[in-house]
Amino acid sequence: MARAGILYSDLANAAARLVAEGKNPTVDSVRVALGSTGSKSTIAPLLKRWKAEHQDAVVDVAQGLGLPGPLLQAMKGIHEKLQDDVQQQLEQARDAHHVALLAAHEATQQAEDEKRVLQEGKAALSTDLDQVRESRAQLDAQYQAMAIRQAVLQAEQDGAQQRLLDRAAEVAALNGQLTQARAQFDHYLDAAAEQRTQERQAAEQRVMRVEQELAGLRQQHLQQQVALSRYEARISQLQDDNSQLKGDLQDAKKSWEACRTERDLLAYQLAAMTAGQPVLLQKVAEAQEAATQLRIALATQIGQAEVMTGQLVRNDSKIEELDQLRLMLIEERAQLQVRLAHCEQRERATQDGKPG
Repeated sequence: MARAGILYSDLANAAARLVAEGKNPTVDSVRVALGSTGSKSTIAPLLKRWKAEHQDAVVDVAQGLGLPGPLLQAMKGIHEKLQDDVQQQLEQARDAHHVALLAAHEATQQAEDEKRVLQEGKAALSTDLDQVRESRAQLDAQYQAMAIRQAVLQAEQDGAQQRLLDRAAEVAALNGQLTQARAQFDHYLDAAAEQRTQERQAAEQRVMRVEQELAGLRQQHLQQQVALSRYEARISQLQDDNSQLKGDLQDAKKSWEACRTERDLLAYQLAAMTAGQPVLLQKVAEAQEAATQLRIALATQIGQAEVMTGQLVRNDSKIEELDQLRLMLIEERAQLQVRLAHCEQRERATQDGKPG
């Protein structure tokens, strides 16, 4: 690309100097005269414009070089054709340059986008790198801790191996003790079998004694049941006698009450007769005699009642004694039944415990 400082006036001055020096102003010579600055694509159209404006000067330079006119015209035609070709090539080059410039701009934009993406990736990678460094520091710390832990575990493993050896020795000792214990257990089984035989024989003897005791208790129970039946019959008879005596006593009490009422009535009549009519003295005497007889009869009945009351009291005492005896017999019977049940239970347990 041409620099912004190359102007048409600069190119015209350079071309005029070349013509003044007797040189043909070409693109290369003009560029050298300009100090080797500017591009040929910029210099060529400006030089063409200058030659069109100063064609006579160019022809004079060619004549000054001793070139014939036809050759000069041919060269001029060739030069113009070359100028057209160059101009066309310049246009194509300019278009290609524009396309390339657009592509370069797009490439630059894409490169900037990629650069931005790469910068973002770089920032992310920096963050990841920091995290990796932190993770590495943590891993280093964990590695040191694991190394310490491994050393501790190694020490524990050595201790465990030593304890394992100790346990192996203890197992050997326990195996010896187990062998001895088995021998003792076999001896114990033999002794236990002999003891069970002796206990079985003793149990059979106890069963025989219990059966004998049970037979005696059953006989005693039957005897007590017979005695209890007799006592119950005697108690029933005494209760009947007691009921009859109570009835007789009630009758005697009623007779005594009637006699006392009659005596009181006679005494009242006697008092009335004595106060009202002396004539009735004889009747009073008779009444007194009758009262005396009634008193005697009453005394007799009272004596009989007292005798009957004493007999009734004795019967009550005897009934109470018989009741107590009956209760004692019932209690003894219950005890015998309990003992009988215990004996039967022991007999069943002994029979269940006998070997088949």
